[in-house]
Amino acid sequence: MKKIIQVVDTLNAGGAERVAIDLANGLLSTGYQVFFCVTRNDGPLHAELDDAIVFTNLHRRRSYQGLISFRRYVERNDISIVHAHGNSTALFCVMALFGLPSVKIIHHDHNPLLSFRNTIIQKLTLKHVNAWITVSKEILQWVVSEIGYTRAKMLMNPIQISRFRKALSQARITREIIVLANYREQKNYENLLGAIHLLKQGDLKFIVSCYGSHSQGAYFNKIRTRTEELNMTEMVSLNSSVMNVPELLSHADIGLLSSASEGLPISLLEYMASSLPVIVTDVGECGRIVREANCGIVVPAGDSVALAKAIETIMQNQDKWFEWGINGRKYIEENHSFDVYLKKMIHEVYEKL
Repeated sequence: MKKIIQVVDTLNAGGAERVAIDLANGLLSTGYQVFFCVTRNDGPLHAELDDAIVFTNLHRRRSYQGLISFRRYVERNDISIVHAHGNSTALFCVMALFGLPSVKIIHHDHNPLLSFRNTIIQKLTLKHVNAWITVSKEILQWVVSEIGYTRAKMLMNPIQISRFRKALSQARITREIIVLANYREQKNYENLLGAIHLLKQGDLKFIVSCYGSHSQGAYFNKIRTRTEELNMTEMVSLNSSVMNVPELLSHADIGLLSSASEGLPISLLEYMASSLPVIVTDVGECGRIVREANCGIVVPAGDSVALAKAIETIMQNQDKWFEWGINGRKYIEENHSFDVYLKKMIHEVYEKL
């Protein structure tokens, strides 16, 4: 029986963390013995990890802390495949397992912040992983052109569709726009606040409910202060991450992302699985998917005027919401089923290592 370990930095709510959890749980019934490692901090998603999975937390606080502990853990448990989610996690695994050719390392690249990467370090280290998976074409092209890793493979993020149900029809005057995005600069909450401020004095009746991790506390405080300065605290609520995402979405009206950069956000797939009409910025795979699915409106990144116009348009065309919702749900069922994804991961990645 092959032994495989999923490795993430934390288990705070996030797309990479969600994929790692779903993969670990899904692998239990496929003949693999499954392990799970958090290198830094545990988090709320741990509650969704199956009890049959062997779990460990390295509690590292510095980049090089925990290297020897992780190496010994992998050797002691005779683990043959290490599936690392994220750049820093993959780098950690490569350094820890250097000189162990029997252990195969997968770098699952979820991070769209390409301009912030140290290309030299990645060429020296991550270029030597046994498999490199990307979640968007943009990341794939960067890996091939900048790192020279020509065997990189793109696998679109999946979603457990059965967790979500069609959004309930709400008979109410004030509509709810929901934003599932951690409070960090990549998600560009300034863009969102700018758009809402432009619509504040209009006749549209809506509120915006935001949910995300406060891991970047300085950025969250900046957004909270800006919301107060614009006198929009009654229109915009800045909430912490929650675990009952399917329930939240079933009572919302519109799903929105105002990001400056993305790969393929799980939150977009969750909006669509819940049959919500969506508004997204044209970053990563977001624009392509929404256009192909015909499930909402795509706007340029960083353009608050265009985002405001999209909110106004979608609010004024509620007769299209049902069609867009059905289209989105169907697209997810056909293209992002977790069961299909798991089979691809096993046959196209794990079995070829």
